[in-house]
Amino acid sequence: MELVSAPLQTTLFTTTPSAITNTLGLTVASDRNNILENTIEHNQAYGIQLLGVNNILKGNKLNNNTLNFDLDPHARIAWDNSKFVNDVDSSNTIEGKPIIFWVNEQDKKVTEDAAFVVLVNCTNIIVENLNLSKNMQGIILVSTVNAKVTNNSVEVSGYGIFVYNSFGNTIADNFVFNGGTGIQLISAFKNELISNSITEASIGITLEFSNENIIDGNIISGGFGGIKLDGSNNNTLRKNVIKDCKQLALMFWRNASQNLFYINSFINNIKNVEEYRPGFPEFPINIWDNGTVGNFWSDYYGTDTDGDGIGDTPYIIDENNQDNYPLTEPYVIPEFPSWIILPLLITLTFAATFYKKRLTKTQATNRNRSY
Repeated sequence: MELVSAPLQTTLFTTTPSAITNTLGLTVASDRNNILENTIEHNQAYGIQLLGVNNILKGNKLNNNTLNFDLDPHARIAWDNSKFVNDVDSSNTIEGKPIIFWVNEQDKKVTEDAAFVVLVNCTNIIVENLNLSKNMQGIILVSTVNAKVTNNSVEVSGYGIFVYNSFGNTIADNFVFNGGTGIQLISAFKNELISNSITEASIGITLEFSNENIIDGNIISGGFGGIKLDGSNNNTLRKNVIKDCKQLALMFWRNASQNLFYINSFINNIKNVEEYRPGFPEFPINIWDNGTVGNFWSDYYGTDTDGDGIGDTPYIIDENNQDNYPLTEPYVIPEFPSWIILPLLITLTFAATFYKKRLTKTQATNRNRSY
């Protein structure tokens, strides 16, 4: 079933309570519709594909569709942020869990039973400990500032985490499985992507026209590509592990340049860096070490005669790009996120001190008993 737009953008369709079971589910391609109290289930494609704006969705139940909900965010960004605005409240559910679609909210936390999250023009929102699956996207941030997206498990077919026109957000310690792109940034600035694990996504992380972001301590494994930089400049990529990519670990499009790479590990990829391609004037110039340390490349075969862990000769990418201090061993990311390590060490130290004092007291008591 599809609702198609009319020139005047009037209300075209108001459903009555019903069950929708067919191949495609419900596609809302027009604006200002009321979609109310439907049960949409067992469809081979989508439950609801929401392409229009200013629609009202209430009380819809999506169950056991191949993909329950799809907002198709990339198709909207050619216009402006208002193209993301719909009234979708938490009475809409996916497998019994609420859809969270917030517009102009601040200083709130998303409930941990959420099934799909959209934040539009929001500030200081916490999104954590969610388990998201069977949708086209997982978490969408639009014009959102200072959100914390942490410790979520996302397995979807399209974008795991999608960030558009947003800045100052932290996306950390998430697990993204399969799908198209693990984490996508478009026109996003000064965000931090830290210690995320992305497995078997088509592309692990994509930055499109996004500058001054920090990509730190992420693990990207499998899939076709690791990190794609498209028209994105002055980003810092450090301590990431990109391994077992079936095509390319790093891709550079539309003159993505002046990005800084150091202490990354590129392991067992079919190819680590994309070559010059016709249609581009030259391979963009990026920075491949911080002046003292570079990256580990599993196809680097140079020597390390002084045993300092840095190769004696540069790793050559092309005539304008080289890692002057290639590492001879891969960087090992700690098993626990950094925010866990310090409290864990403090706890272990306290426990060891307590045990030592108790042991000393027991030994003294035993000596006194022996006399």
